[in-house]
Amino acid sequence: MSSTLYVDNLIEKTTGNGVHIPGHVVQIQDGKTITYTTHSSTSYTDSNLAVTITPKYANSKLFFWVAGSYWWSVPNASGNYMMGRIADSRTGNTILPQAGSHQSLWFQGSIGQNDNYDKMITGYTSIDNDNTTSRTYTVQIRLYYANNNVRVFEHTADNIIRVMEIAQ
Repeated sequence: MSSTLYVDNLIEKTTGNGVHIPGHVVQIQDGKTITYTTHSSTSYTDSNLAVTITPKYANSKLFFWVAGSYWWSVPNASGNYMMGRIADSRTGNTILPQAGSHQSLWFQGSIGQNDNYDKMITGYTSIDNDNTTSRTYTVQIRLYYANNNVRVFEHTADNIIRVMEIAQ
């Protein structure tokens, strides 16, 4: 049996970064933790969930996905909210493009007496990459009101931050 290969356009590999096909995933990096951090501040503070990536292309897109567990330190924690965001190690700033005080990956509230049990949070966003410098992206947490503590990224579930580099 014979095969025929037809090629309309061949992309030359020149930098050692592999074939550059727009719209395809170039690489995936994961950060995981099973150890929680406790947060009680109305200012963003680092959790221990982070991922490091060295993008292969300066013009790629980076797609982020975060999922994990949390719980409030006391039952009946009604009236409290937590927000999460992703910060870039190069600047310390959030990666989300929108402005304002609610610049967050999620906005999660407590609504009843069972909020001290494990709950799941998830969020995703994407950004345009700007260079090929290695960097670490860290999930940060803050409370909307400082009247409670929240534990994030508990040991009872998979906690992950995933970044995918997508060629453009």
